[in-house]
Amino acid sequence: MVNQYQDEKSQPIYSIIDTGRVMKMPFNELKLLDYAINSCLGLF
Repeated sequence: MVNQYQDEKSQPIYSIIDTGRVMKMPFNELKLLDYAINSCLGLF
């Protein structure tokens, strides 16, 4: 048995955030938009 490995290639990641009226609602002292931005930044 022979294992052959290939290097992973970089792939682009796109984050699409809804900035509509609903995302401006407060939730636990932050707006929902702030939570969405924080979670997207946590991916990188």
